[in-house]
Amino acid sequence: MNQKETQQTDSLPVVLTIASSDSGGGTGIQADLKTFSALNVYGTSAITCVTAQNPEAIMAVTSLDTEIVTQQIQAVCDSFPVRAAKTGMLYSADIIHAVAQEDVHEGIPILVVDPVMVEASGKLMFQEDTLAALCDHLLPLARVVTPNIWEAELLSGYSISSEEDQKKAACKIGGHYGVACVLTGGHLPEDNVVDVVYDEGEELYLYSTSCRGS
Repeated sequence: MNQKETQQTDSLPVVLTIASSDSGGGTGIQADLKTFSALNVYGTSAITCVTAQNPEAIMAVTSLDTEIVTQQIQAVCDSFPVRAAKTGMLYSADIIHAVAQEDVHEGIPILVVDPVMVEASGKLMFQEDTLAALCDHLLPLARVVTPNIWEAELLSGYSISSEEDQKKAACKIGGHYGVACVLTGGHLPEDNVVDVVYDEGEELYLYSTSCRGS
């Protein structure tokens, strides 16, 4: 770490994104690092897979070996005081197991799980055993989970077509896993988009008329 990086991490909280690389720059590692910078925190990363992607579609995905994913997390945690981590596309059960193990081993204080399983078109993006690994090993470690409509349907078992459905699903997910659930509503057809937040029995509704597809 050079002197400039040392000065930055002395003054800014360090956060870690564990996610895919998006060649289009709109999601994944690239989007997370932009967000971290905008929020004035120091961003670090561990890449889980590489995508050939643009705003319209994901053309291809290549998963990285679990060992290099583990080594990236260890390398960051060895040199930085990581205050929080956020996961994105983990893609396989093996990678989920590795991330969960390292989260516990490194003692990362806060884990935010974005359960990236369904792309904007509604197409599934995970292997067959990934959902079970996510539910059994990673979500129990999380403080916050941020599913979109389709991902919330998979996690809750509910069909979601309204704000009331969002509320039921967010309550079930949050209550079952003991997490704060932020269920984003950008894929519903209504003009007024609502994100439903459920945390320890309390509910919050965040409305927008301009955000779509998140």
